[in-house]
Amino acid sequence: MSFFTLWLLMSCIVGTALGQTNCTDGDVHLVGGTSPLNGRVEVCYHNQWGGVCSYRTWSQYQAAVVCRQLGYSYDAVAYSDGYGDVTTTFLIVDYCDIRADQLLGCYSYYSPSGPSTLGYYTCSGYSNIVVNCTQPIPEYCSGTCTNGSIRLVGGHSPYEGRVEVCVEGCWGTVCSNDFDASDASVVCHQLGFSSFGKNSNCYDSSY
Repeated sequence: MSFFTLWLLMSCIVGTALGQTNCTDGDVHLVGGTSPLNGRVEVCYHNQWGGVCSYRTWSQYQAAVVCRQLGYSYDAVAYSDGYGDVTTTFLIVDYCDIRADQLLGCYSYYSPSGPSTLGYYTCSGYSNIVVNCTQPIPEYCSGTCTNGSIRLVGGHSPYEGRVEVCVEGCWGTVCSNDFDASDASVVCHQLGFSSFGKNSNCYDSSY
């Protein structure tokens, strides 16, 4: 066996042992679960997958960020341990703003003034964090609209249509038994239209 052949063989063995892959720094995935929607949270760093550590029990806020980054629903739960052992830790996440769209936008007690950073960490806290996501985000959840924003859809012009409101990146309808012209005026005013005349009319029919 030539030296060149031996070097190639050793490179493959070492690369496999380190769990090298083609992932991008900051990518996340779930491993060891019963479906793609659940499992232990791992993050990519230098083309390797490693664990995420926390010094507090994760809430639905941290879990929601993971599920959002994976393209699933924001409705999520987290557990502090399970699904095997973690040998390498690349990220520490203790708390998240629910509006964050990736784990790298979350924080740790080590970096309270800025987002958590990738690196090689020794974890003496929870290192087997498991997340359960729900169904993938429907098409009407763009994840880019602002909470409380409204729009009119399905009408014959930009000035009419079914009223929808944005909540956590998803557009949904508005339900009311007493929605009248006064309420319609508020909608029109928020959209920058006139609050009077035809623009304030309210109808029960849907588009």
